[in-house]
Amino acid sequence: MHKLYLLILISVLWSCGEKEIWIKDNVPPPDITVEDIVIENYIQKCYISLLGKKANATELNEAFVLLRENPRDENLRKTFVADLVTKPLYFTNEVNIMRTDYLNGVDSTEIANQIGIYEFIITTTNNEFEIELFQNEIKRLEALQSGAEKWMNNLITTADLHLLCVNNPLYDEINMGSENFVVSLFQNFAFRYPTVAELETGKSLFDGAPSVFLLQSGKNKNDLQDIFFSSKQYYEGVIITLFERYFYRYPTSFEIEFYSVKLATNKNYTPIQIDLLASKEFMGIK
Repeated sequence: MHKLYLLILISVLWSCGEKEIWIKDNVPPPDITVEDIVIENYIQKCYISLLGKKANATELNEAFVLLRENPRDENLRKTFVADLVTKPLYFTNEVNIMRTDYLNGVDSTEIANQIGIYEFIITTTNNEFEIELFQNEIKRLEALQSGAEKWMNNLITTADLHLLCVNNPLYDEINMGSENFVVSLFQNFAFRYPTVAELETGKSLFDGAPSVFLLQSGKNKNDLQDIFFSSKQYYEGVIITLFERYFYRYPTSFEIEFYSVKLATNKNYTPIQIDLLASKEFMGIK
């Protein structure tokens, strides 16, 4: 009898050990764990992408403390990225990227030298047409030179910066002639070659002949540039460029539509950079 009692007791205890206990409405907390190395790599990626340099020890530690609290919180990541785009180095780095992409890497010293050449030429002639011509070239170069500072002070947008990269004698020399100029606009900023109609109407405006370009009327080269940098083609091209730059992929049709509309609202791509760099995809988490 004693043995039977012992067997029953062992059986009961064994069955209790195997039984799962369910608690109503008990939902396990989300897994917010992210390895430290992933966070550190993300911080450095953001610094390099936006400031053109790696974070130093102090900067890395400050960002790590912020993000370690919950690295899966997109708002925390946005706070971190939004702080980076307020730093002076961000504006300088972005302008340098633009000059590399569109002006063969020309720097401020080279721009200043070109201004000096035009100023000297003006002193050697009494021809009013030549004087006016070179004075206009100086103004365009000075606008290009001061672009980063004006952008940092919210006086111009990134669309204005792109226009400044095009509206100067350096760009004209690189893309000489009406056809090369129009083709360069589409290839540099719209990520594609112009259609036959776009090319022909663009060339007409470049040469000073009134025409309808991208569904808008214009009369000259200035109108050509203004129309292009306020067009859907331009906005979509910027989004494609940003996705290729940060994700090494072509954006989906939804992403192009969503972000190009956002870009068209304020003509400044900085808020879109914040969204992209704060994303899980850029951080490398699921």
